[in-house]
Amino acid sequence: MNRQLTSLLGPEAAMTLLTALVFLFCARHYSSSSRDVGILDRLMWLLPFLAVPLAYATLLVPGAKSWWWLGRVNVALAVALRVCANKVMNGLKAPGSGPSAGAFGIFSTLFKR
Repeated sequence: MNRQLTSLLGPEAAMTLLTALVFLFCARHYSSSSRDVGILDRLMWLLPFLAVPLAYATLLVPGAKSWWWLGRVNVALAVALRVCANKVMNGLKAPGSGPSAGAFGIFSTLFKR
């Protein structure tokens, strides 16, 4: 398999897809109703369990087995979890309420892996 296709099917693409899906999901559940807050709260706890296997599944792409691939996975995973956690935490607060407990959600997501 050529080098460009290996890069295209790498962990960055998988994490970009996951981030896009989380953004679409959060756009649908962005009200401050108790049902939507519960859904986003469950998504916050589920996010690392979705992201980590998806990122490491790119190991199955031919030509991905290298130390450079491991670094790419870790960087892509950290960035994607940070962006997704920030988006989900913004959906948990009431509109116009000021700062929320976003730091807790971001730290719990990033350090859960």
